[in-house]
Amino acid sequence: MAKETKKNKKEKNVKNDKKPFMKDFKSELKKVIWPTPKQLANSTSTVIVIVLLIAAIVFALDFCFDKGYQFVIDKAEKIVVKEDNDDNDDNDDNTTNETNTDESTDGTVVTDNSDGVEVVEDNNASTETTTENTDVVTE
Repeated sequence: MAKETKKNKKEKNVKNDKKPFMKDFKSELKKVIWPTPKQLANSTSTVIVIVLLIAAIVFALDFCFDKGYQFVIDKAEKIVVKEDNDDNDDNDDNTTNETNTDESTDGTVVTDNSDGVEVVEDNNASTETTTENTDVVTE
């Protein structure tokens, strides 16, 4: 008998748990505290103002970081370009001062400048001839 009473209690609990959904729904809605129109307007305006303030702050920070980034990039480019120009100037000075001189056994001296000009001197005839080198490859 004790077993039957446990089953009966379980069945009663199941029946009590099956209350209609709409009845529970209405009872829960009665417990809700609805805001007045004034409270709703105040809350809505507060949310809108806070969202606009945060958007303005994010926009200002984004703008500042973008300008800062551009400033740093421009400065870095100027430094790199200046260093490149200094290196090119140094290379140009070095190449203009460098000349290749070849002296053959017959007394002819050929001097090759970095400008692509060959100077041919014949020590025996004491004449000087200048020819333009057309095979110079420029970078």
